[in-house]
Amino acid sequence: MADYEKLEDIIGKDLLSWVSYPPSEMTKVCFVYPQYVLSGDELLSLDPGLFPTRGCICASINGKYDAGKIRSMYGEVVIARINERDIVNKEEDREDRYFAKLNPDYIGGEIELTAFEDHKLGRNLIQIVEAVDEADFTRPFRKTLETETTESPITDLVAVEQIEGTRLLHYGPFAYSFSGEGSIALTATDDYQQNIFAAETERGDVVTLRCSTALYGETKSFIKISAFNALSKRASAAIDWMSDADLLEGLRNIMRKQAELTLSPAEISATIKAIGESSSADAGFSLTEGRKERLKALLTKPDKALEYTEVLTSALSAPEMSDYLMELATSEEYWPSVKELLVDREEIAEQIEQEMAGYRAEAEEHKRQAETAKKEAQAALADAQRIREEALGGAQEELNEIEQKISEERGELETIAVSKQRLQEDAALLEETAASVLAKYDRDARSLLENVLEGRLVSGGFTSAGGMCGKARTSARTSPAVSRIREDEEALAPEQIVQNIVSSLDTGACREVASEDVANLMVCIMSGNITVLSGLPGTGKTSLAEAVAGAMGLRQDGSRRFTRINVEQGWTSHRDYIGYYNPLTGAFQATDQAVMDDVVLLDGECRTTDEQSLPPYLILLDEANLSTMENYWSPFIANSDDALVKPTALNMQGGESLLVPTSVKWIATVNFDHTTEALSPRFLNRAWVIDTGATEPVAPSFGEAMRQGSGFGAEKAYSYGCLMAAFGPTGNRIEPSQRELLERIFSICAEHRAPVSWRCQQAIARYVSTATPLMRALKTKGEARVVDYAVAQRVLPSINGMGEVTRKLLEDLKKASEKTLPKTCRLVTHMLDQGNDDGFYQFFC
Repeated sequence: MADYEKLEDIIGKDLLSWVSYPPSEMTKVCFVYPQYVLSGDELLSLDPGLFPTRGCICASINGKYDAGKIRSMYGEVVIARINERDIVNKEEDREDRYFAKLNPDYIGGEIELTAFEDHKLGRNLIQIVEAVDEADFTRPFRKTLETETTESPITDLVAVEQIEGTRLLHYGPFAYSFSGEGSIALTATDDYQQNIFAAETERGDVVTLRCSTALYGETKSFIKISAFNALSKRASAAIDWMSDADLLEGLRNIMRKQAELTLSPAEISATIKAIGESSSADAGFSLTEGRKERLKALLTKPDKALEYTEVLTSALSAPEMSDYLMELATSEEYWPSVKELLVDREEIAEQIEQEMAGYRAEAEEHKRQAETAKKEAQAALADAQRIREEALGGAQEELNEIEQKISEERGELETIAVSKQRLQEDAALLEETAASVLAKYDRDARSLLENVLEGRLVSGGFTSAGGMCGKARTSARTSPAVSRIREDEEALAPEQIVQNIVSSLDTGACREVASEDVANLMVCIMSGNITVLSGLPGTGKTSLAEAVAGAMGLRQDGSRRFTRINVEQGWTSHRDYIGYYNPLTGAFQATDQAVMDDVVLLDGECRTTDEQSLPPYLILLDEANLSTMENYWSPFIANSDDALVKPTALNMQGGESLLVPTSVKWIATVNFDHTTEALSPRFLNRAWVIDTGATEPVAPSFGEAMRQGSGFGAEKAYSYGCLMAAFGPTGNRIEPSQRELLERIFSICAEHRAPVSWRCQQAIARYVSTATPLMRALKTKGEARVVDYAVAQRVLPSINGMGEVTRKLLEDLKKASEKTLPKTCRLVTHMLDQGNDDGFYQFFC
């Protein structure tokens, strides 16, 4: 085992560390506490004395980042890597000996950080949680456990630590859901056949990370997943955590393989025999001998039905089971027996007699109440007769008084009629005056509009026009025309949809686009949240996005599902291009009224409509990097991992929010010069970046025609459900040849300190799984072509840096891609050619 006693021993090594951040997020410093070094597959503890005097490295945050942004990017548990030997602090009055510069934009800086979830350690460790009370893990339970912490675990799986006698056991692994108040719900995982294990760990199996500067402060403990993997190979060590309801579902799967679902004794016996002969494939899960015995017990021990109340309820709730039982019980053959069984049972007869006695008592009470009501009615009738006679006696006197009052009020009415005539004359005069004022206002408004259009008003002469247009929860488009959906969409295969879009681009925009490029673009759009079009200015990126929207049927006359937002410099949040809620007026204040109308419309659809039946909604961010996307597009970045399954909530201030549904897809066009902002690693980790490959500008007349949407007004749309079925994620099925290519690329990146994140690897796997059968149906150049698109659009955009490290990375990627990945090879060659001039290598050049 290697010794790590000096700083030189850990240069270039992966260090499991805790990061302490100052209270102020604007501070440009944080403190990294390395505690373990990754040596092969082993984690070895580091002596805090290696980093005097506080056991940490003071990291100076450079560039556009501060402590708040670093925390949001990496969290508190990270993998740190020190790349420079000379990081000794030159200032004698500092407490920390080591002082390193941290900048996420550069590969190979003095110190680099990787989020715990993006490193392989995040998948090899299971966090240990401690329960407040002891629990029985020998059988599954639904109750939640109260834990000693209110912070959610940071690993995908957890283990529960429990002392039993003199043994310290760790039960797991569990999938979990955390309430945020210390309660955690546990479930077994399919990866371990819904079994859990009690790991009696050794000293080296548990990793404890100190997460506080206090002597007895907070810690996070982890157990190596290998401890459970070893136990999973021994059937005797497994604790069956499959619920009775899931087990009974396996029984139904087995019985469905019979000719029909039946319940007679002979057929139950046959079913028990079938259980013994069934396999895991028949049941739909791992059918061990122990689970077979549990299934048989459900059928052969009816006297223990109360123990299986929940299971029986689940079984009888199945439509095929309940319908069948009802049909049997009410049939001519079985009903007499069922009726006799019910009536002859002593407890049922006793219950019937009790209920009948209750009914008789109720009937007597109702009869008594009816007699009382009859007497009360007769008394009321007599009172009414007496009151009538008394009323008639004084009616004449009251009639005389009424006639006197009528005479007096007639005179008052005549006076009121005169006053009314005068008021009508005054109202006519006011209407004439108002008409004159409105006519003058109309002339002034028209003059003002002409001045605006002619550019005669100086800058700053008036406030935002959006300030008068906001109206809470309403939109100019709250009742749009219904989008026309293609009647034949259900019969179309994915490759036919691609060919339809290719044809529409040709006829509607005079634009020839290869079918494989259209297929790639559609998979990127539908399987992610945002797709970036990159290329030289004037090469048709914007017109391509608009043309694709038209070909998808999203720019129909009178029912568009496409919005173009022209990004401006200085934007810092979504309120700069949508608006905000004004609590003083109780209305939404629009920054861009058209965009606000669209977002309010989408909010209404999200809350009331099934988005699967509607066309998707495409939003174009034109020249998206004129402002920092991580700022003004931040709500959508934060929700990118879940954008396919849940809507994005936009905070509009004042306690109001608007929902953007999952059917909204984003396209961004970017240019790169001195006026634009760089795309952050956090954004690139969640986006597909397509290099348009164009070198000649598009004719202005064509670009202008596309903005008017002249070629696609009658194009019918595809529903969101249809497009997701055709181009959305389908799993992680990858051909062996594709896996070999990807592993070679990932290995090269890792060797040169530019590892491809776990999030990117998962996105690439989903892309390859979806695009491969589509490209095969289009008869393109094979499985390697799909990998070529994925690497060029997800791996290369994140590479940037200066010096020998980055150049050697690109050269190795070029060698690996020369024969099989032509698009990747072309882009890498371009990056090398541009970087050799100034020593800085980047994708966007």
